[in-house]
Amino acid sequence: QPDSLNLVYKFHKLFKHPVLTFPEIPNSQRCDLRLALLIEEVKEFEDATRCALAKFVSEPLYSGVFKKK
Repeated sequence: QPDSLNLVYKFHKLFKHPVLTFPEIPNSQRCDLRLALLIEEVKEFEDATRCALAKFVSEPLYSGVFKKK
């Protein structure tokens, strides 16, 4: 989508990342950085998903234990 490309362009300009004039395969250092960032995002997603699942499973169990009479 053209709007997505404009947002990426603005992000790169704002954070002083290189903006290429034509498509090219990034060098190995930039590929490593991109991969590290993706891995970090997936790890954060995994942690959040596990926390949400644990909360979903545990809330009904604990609500019965700590219910006021």
